[in-house]
Amino acid sequence: MHTVNRMHTIGTGETDKEDYLDYMEQGTLFATNPENKNISKPSSSNTTYTPALEVELKICGIPVTFTVDTAASITVIPEVVYSKLLSSVSLGSSGVTLKSDSGNNIPVLGCMQVTVEYEGGVWKLPLVVVSGNKVALLGRDWLKHIQLNWHEMFNVRNITPEVEQVLRKHEQVFKACGSEDKIQHHQAEISVMPESTPVFCKARPVPYAQLEEVSKELDRLEARGVI
Repeated sequence: MHTVNRMHTIGTGETDKEDYLDYMEQGTLFATNPENKNISKPSSSNTTYTPALEVELKICGIPVTFTVDTAASITVIPEVVYSKLLSSVSLGSSGVTLKSDSGNNIPVLGCMQVTVEYEGGVWKLPLVVVSGNKVALLGRDWLKHIQLNWHEMFNVRNITPEVEQVLRKHEQVFKACGSEDKIQHHQAEISVMPESTPVFCKARPVPYAQLEEVSKELDRLEARGVI
């Protein structure tokens, strides 16, 4: 079963880092992003966390559930998963050093070359084994090769009665739009303070595995005159 991915948030306070470290120690997340040392868990008690996005891959013919983490530079599995499912595969030297987002070292036990299967595709990829009993992370190194079925993973299967009621009430809003559905005879205005200084913000990067789908969607919107 696939669920929605957790959002990373940026923080620089020491309290935030300690909270996030505690969050990691509970066994819910490994973080291996060396570029952003200050990623932390929000400290607000009102914050709610959505479950992680998970996908099942076959590793050497054995089903293994991974948490998709585009902030992780390297794909890893914890020692407990290796011992239980993949101990027949010998470990070699990894040559990598992993740190959590709070800056702590993550002990690396070794690396192995494994056969990965997903929806008819087969790849030979390196898999790093780390100490502990956390979740297996599907990082960017594998996502460069494996095209996940994002449409299926984010497909909404169960519509609650409340959502169904909203869809019926606003049927005209949610119906397929055509060129005749554009807003006509209305000019939009953006109001800014006279003393405001424009700020340049560079485009937010799109995850590598989603580039093709995003490009197709932009082409579709352009063809319909939406953008």
